[in-house]
Amino acid sequence: MNIKMIGVDYENTPVEQREAFSLTKARQREILPALRDTFRLQGCLLLSTCNRTELWVCGAEKHSPADLLAFAVGSSRPVWQAALRERTGRRALSYLMELACGMRSQLYGEDQILGQIKEAAVLSRELNCMNAELETAFRLAVTGAKRVKTQIRLCPTRPSAATAAIEKLRQTYGPLRGIPCLILGGGTMARLTAKALLAEGCAVTMARRSHPGEHGPAPALPLGVSTLAYEDRYPALSRFPIVCSATASPHLTIRWEQARPYLGKTFQTFVDLAVPRDIDPALHQCPGILLWDIDDLPSGKEHPSPRSIQAAKQILQDCEREFFRWETCRSGTPIVETLSASIAEDACRRFCAYQPGQEDLLPAIREAVRKAVCKGLYSLPAGRELPPQRLAAHLLKQEKNR
Repeated sequence: MNIKMIGVDYENTPVEQREAFSLTKARQREILPALRDTFRLQGCLLLSTCNRTELWVCGAEKHSPADLLAFAVGSSRPVWQAALRERTGRRALSYLMELACGMRSQLYGEDQILGQIKEAAVLSRELNCMNAELETAFRLAVTGAKRVKTQIRLCPTRPSAATAAIEKLRQTYGPLRGIPCLILGGGTMARLTAKALLAEGCAVTMARRSHPGEHGPAPALPLGVSTLAYEDRYPALSRFPIVCSATASPHLTIRWEQARPYLGKTFQTFVDLAVPRDIDPALHQCPGILLWDIDDLPSGKEHPSPRSIQAAKQILQDCEREFFRWETCRSGTPIVETLSASIAEDACRRFCAYQPGQEDLLPAIREAVRKAVCKGLYSLPAGRELPPQRLAAHLLKQEKNR
């Protein structure tokens, strides 16, 4: 098994360090082909979320995964070497399976990571950076996560950064009904946050840029949301006790110097759900201001039950076994093809011996026998699989004894 991953995550790297690893979609489009071609990789994929940045590769035997990640993020390796987590082979596959269904997330069991993994796979595929091994591993991870989410209730509720923010806001304000809230951004996380605040009875306003994004017009806003021109966000700050920012921008959406004239008039809470961070940490300087980032939100790790975790892991282990069955078949493909061709030729010789003068049938016979042998070898019943070398030796011995 040739899969490796390396990256940083929330468990041992705070947000102020993780944001240095964050990669926009545009940056990923640039760097994935460069990684593949520069280091002659068989395949590569980047997963960059609020809680982690991970590089997944195949065919990197001659290069350190840490050097590959340093190339991707444009940083000096010794600066952040201690923060790296590296996994290879079966350990990497098991981790990927658990990651896809939210078992490795800061908010245990959250759904958004599955969509992020699917998006990362789609991007790698579009850029011709996804080889067969990565393709199969990520496909089975997504399949396993879907099975877990449909068959098992890992958590009493579906957690997300938005629901975690709501929980913490309730602890600060009590009931949120009627409180004006401003949300900066128009992406998936911003819309999820808007829906969660609307469900609490908040008066929600969203400020997002009016020009179309790189993928076309922006998605429709949730029903009941008011809008504000993004350029008018600073003067409007004093009207909102709660301000949330969740954009994919690599730049700050709220800067201390521009925001300072409009702050300090009332008690306010700023919730920064982005990595890299959207809101200037200097806002802490202002009296009466609370500033939370993604690491300040409740983890929700008290929710899962041991029984549901065990049931989920059983499903994921089945998917792992499916991957290794695929890998065994793949490694034996050259042997199977050679053996099926040899048996097909032998069948043709025997046919000519018994039915002379019908050589025009040989191409059809040859192809039919080849396909039948391949189908038989690839469809051995469960529990009867043999390593490719033993399988070939066994069948060749049988053929010689005929």
